[in-house]
Amino acid sequence: MGVLFGKNREKLRELKVWDILIITFILFYSAIVSSTEAFLATGSKSIIQMEEITSAQNYYAMLVQGSLLVLVFIYLKLRNFDFSQWKFEINIKTIFSAVLIFILVALVMDLFSLTYFHFSEVGSSAGAQSPNSDFSILDIISLSSVLYAFLNGFYEEIYFIGICLAVKPEHRKYYFLFSLLIRFSFHTYQGIFPALGICLVLGIIYYTLYTKFKKDNLFLFTFSHTIADIIGLGIISYFL
Repeated sequence: MGVLFGKNREKLRELKVWDILIITFILFYSAIVSSTEAFLATGSKSIIQMEEITSAQNYYAMLVQGSLLVLVFIYLKLRNFDFSQWKFEINIKTIFSAVLIFILVALVMDLFSLTYFHFSEVGSSAGAQSPNSDFSILDIISLSSVLYAFLNGFYEEIYFIGICLAVKPEHRKYYFLFSLLIRFSFHTYQGIFPALGICLVLGIIYYTLYTKFKKDNLFLFTFSHTIADIIGLGIISYFL
């Protein structure tokens, strides 16, 4: 325990492999198990419709995620993690930038979906009806869903970007690949294709912006993720 939580240590800026594994277990073990069980139970039809999520479920999910985040922050505090490297800058410019990032990700996801349905044998039936076209988005947005979207956007991206990339720069690519696997594994309840799309599109674009274009303001990613949670990761269907 002294190795992990010894006193009089310098601020920890680069997490170790065991840090990532412990935090991954805390944040996503239950979600991965539940998602896998749901997928195995219903296969490719295991897509949860947004209108089926109740306010009580949203608030319960917020309670669970909030509790797990507290555990992780306690762990990082004990590890003397340098939280100052997490940059959160919120202003009109960064809000606008986050919206642009969402639009970029949503359009790429739309393209990914259209390409899949074009080459898929089920494209003529599955692709003809967008999951967003059965209802008005205003009918399913509620206070609880918006609050949960804000928490979930922070919950996921603080892990995938703030934690998984807080490692030695030369090791980032390996943890990035690991993060893609984790991002995929707890979205399988939606079906393999949606989970794969979320994993590749969201994961790759966010990673590229954060590492290659030096967009290191975490707010850009947590807020753009929040928008996706509220209205869905796609926009073309709203104009068709």
